[in-house]
Amino acid sequence: MSIFRLFLAWNIKLSDSFDGLVFRDRPSFVVDGCDNSKKLVEEYVHKGFRVVDVGGGRHPFFSANRKSELALKVIGLDISMEELMKAPQNAYDELVCMAVENFEGTLDADLVVCIAVLEHVRSSRLAISSISRMLKPGGRALIFVPSRTALLTRRNLMLPETWKRRLLYFTFPETVKTSGFKSYYDDCTPRQVRANVESSGCTAERELYFFSSGYFRVFFPMHVCWRVWLVIFRLLRGKQAAETFTFIIRKL
Repeated sequence: MSIFRLFLAWNIKLSDSFDGLVFRDRPSFVVDGCDNSKKLVEEYVHKGFRVVDVGGGRHPFFSANRKSELALKVIGLDISMEELMKAPQNAYDELVCMAVENFEGTLDADLVVCIAVLEHVRSSRLAISSISRMLKPGGRALIFVPSRTALLTRRNLMLPETWKRRLLYFTFPETVKTSGFKSYYDDCTPRQVRANVESSGCTAERELYFFSSGYFRVFFPMHVCWRVWLVIFRLLRGKQAAETFTFIIRKL
């Protein structure tokens, strides 16, 4: 392991120890929102469901084995046919190649899974409206969103795309195949997403907010400064200060 990687590992260990000590009674400050959302899907999927996996591409949410166990019919919707075609065999039953915000049909889905996708679309309002059309009445969608108000998001919006990718891949080389897509963060705040959900003919049944991010852990002093800022921001703005959030919505 290189000296640089050892340095990062040491800082990550310090940052995690700090969080464990300071926020041990505040799970929303230490739980990874994305991982939590993936586990949450299991509460809402049932045998025989018709599922739309939005933005899964080559990494479908359900493995072929899990799909078979639950007798799911899974529709993969992604902007890239190349990504969809690289998915494991039998992961999808149908493929829909288009940007989610451009979808205008209906898929009569019991469940739509949309994790870390809305920040990459040009119109979050149109994307949520499309998700609503995908659902059958009473169907649900789980939507996980990195918030536009997060400090890291603000930095991402200011930096050129090539700089962002180089910095991300240099620091976290394991993200080369899963991250680095262009982000817009249009309407990606809790208040705006809730408004777009309600205008789409759905209701937000459940909302979860997370005040955690792993990106600053690689340099302990920066991590501590970010934590101080986040606590102050949380006091000032409440849930709007969340780094990430999850909405469970139901079509009326």
